[in-house]
Amino acid sequence: VQASQVYVLEAYTMDLGPFAVLESNPAVTLTEKERSLMARKIRLARAFSQLAGIEGIAQPVFPQAAGSVRGLGQVRGEVETGEVVYLCAKGKPELPDKPLHLLKWASAPAAHVGDVLTFYIRYSNLGGKRIDNVAIVDSLTPRLEYIPGSARSDREAIFVTREHAGGSLILRWEIRKPLAPGEKGVVSFKARVR
Repeated sequence: VQASQVYVLEAYTMDLGPFAVLESNPAVTLTEKERSLMARKIRLARAFSQLAGIEGIAQPVFPQAAGSVRGLGQVRGEVETGEVVYLCAKGKPELPDKPLHLLKWASAPAAHVGDVLTFYIRYSNLGGKRIDNVAIVDSLTPRLEYIPGSARSDREAIFVTREHAGGSLILRWEIRKPLAPGEKGVVSFKARVR
């Protein structure tokens, strides 16, 4: 399968709103309104990330991330269904089995046909070792039409698109620098609801 478009992305600063506090070290208290809005934006992104009907059977869950860790081989992360919980634990936390963590959300809590949404994918190294060759991959469902030139990354990246079954695209960001323990980044793109 060949890439249909390849771009070198410069690093952008992105305003993430309340999502900027997720997976950060300081304790942050969100208002009830912010928590509710955040949960609705995550549910919308989750709904648009899953294929429906017969074409959804045996399809991988997206988005996904992969990288390599010296001594461990390849590590993967993928968006998991669940609620966002932010806790401040006392003491030194244990390193997770899956150190590459992903969170995806949309710019709005709901959308109609013709609306343009911005989707954000935050990736984090929650482990104790550097992750090299990080790649973030998202597969658009046929309900979404990628807006060309809208891909962004807060780190330098190579952005590649390729055709996907059903007339949609697979989006891939290859992050150019390793992800040190505790570091995180975010990518985004715009899509029109079909």
